[in-house]
Amino acid sequence: MSAAADSLSTNLHAAHAALPGHELAWLSERRAAALSSFDAMGFPSVRHEDWKYTNVRNIERRAFECSKQDADTQAIAAAIKDFGYDVTSQIVAPLVDGYPRQDAVADATARLPDGVTLLPLASAIADPAHAQIVRAHLGQVANAGSDGFAALNAASLAEGYYLHLAAGVQLQEPVTILVMAISAQESAMNPRHLIVLERDASAHVVEHCVTVNRSASLHNTVTEVALLDGARLEHTKLQVEAPVGFHVATLEAHVGAGAKFVSHAMSAGSAISRYDINVHLNGDSAACVLNGLYLGSGRQHVDFHTRIHHAKPNCTSEQLYKGILGGSSRGVFNGQVHVHQDAQKSDAQQANHNLLLSRNAEIDTKPQLEILADDVKCSHGTTVGQIDQGMLFYLRSRGVPETQARGLLTFGFAHDLVDRLSVPAVAARMEKILLETLPHGDELKALVEE
Repeated sequence: MSAAADSLSTNLHAAHAALPGHELAWLSERRAAALSSFDAMGFPSVRHEDWKYTNVRNIERRAFECSKQDADTQAIAAAIKDFGYDVTSQIVAPLVDGYPRQDAVADATARLPDGVTLLPLASAIADPAHAQIVRAHLGQVANAGSDGFAALNAASLAEGYYLHLAAGVQLQEPVTILVMAISAQESAMNPRHLIVLERDASAHVVEHCVTVNRSASLHNTVTEVALLDGARLEHTKLQVEAPVGFHVATLEAHVGAGAKFVSHAMSAGSAISRYDINVHLNGDSAACVLNGLYLGSGRQHVDFHTRIHHAKPNCTSEQLYKGILGGSSRGVFNGQVHVHQDAQKSDAQQANHNLLLSRNAEIDTKPQLEILADDVKCSHGTTVGQIDQGMLFYLRSRGVPETQARGLLTFGFAHDLVDRLSVPAVAARMEKILLETLPHGDELKALVEE
């Protein structure tokens, strides 16, 4: 076992009996089983097929400590404001160094309508009103044995947020989980979020991951989503953490009959980032839409893995992922669609397009279809290229300087994914991150705003 895995395992074994909910036999059993899996597996290596293009050696070399709740309320309030959020007018749930802050989420819960519950996960576990729902889904949607990172998260199952919508509730305002790394220490954060929407409920959830202090921390998160029949969830993840940190995340969604799951993901930070999105279309006419944008510069490594299971008839899935890679960065896209034998009338569309801004940038792309039914409509495709020279010449011939012309074409390539967001405020925030991340962003911002 590597130094990082051994250090984390030792800390978790020592803290196991003190974790929230340790008195619950079912929860302790799930944690213990996950810790045993982590001890057996450690972190994945390039010998694992799903990790063959993503080397986590730089993570293994670290001796991470378990994160601590050290940030004070004033520092948290200042950080929330600095990142453009207003807790008095928006539903913001801060997660600071891996821990939810009940004091800072009070304003958010006061804005929630009847039938909507937003709680720190530890509080939901202890609340008799939600214990049954939590037990039915927590650690059951996501597979703790899929890899060492998932097992590590499940072994410390406690911190994060729980969002529940009762049947028929339509939550119009987005719920933002603002994930902030404030500590300067190299720590490991393992938050777990559980989102449960009952029949015909709908919501939009944003996970915005940022760094206040530039520390080489490990952010290892798992989000579990359970959508009952007819429910709809739009989930947006914005990852813009410090380029010296490490980010590994899994989102697992189970989608019932007639329900729809929509995912938007943007990755523009961390030295190594990996995002696994696994969707199970478990009911007739279930649907999902997955959109993603990854930006790499310097020596950043960004990896997106998607898996969609068409388990029932008449289900639809659509995927569009775009990558913009410069410097010596490397991108990975691995998209899998599995159409089960009984999933007749499935419709699955998958596309991955990549723009390389430098000679040393790389992309490994692998869209895949596995079809066991015979009455389906499925397609997949990928492109890798550079800025179109004809379009670049057109802009330059009309007086646009070359750097600005390249910026405009790159911005246009990416903005298609911004336009797919249904909430204008969230789209504006994603566009702002895009302008701050792309080369010559200041010049580009002035052109876009004209």
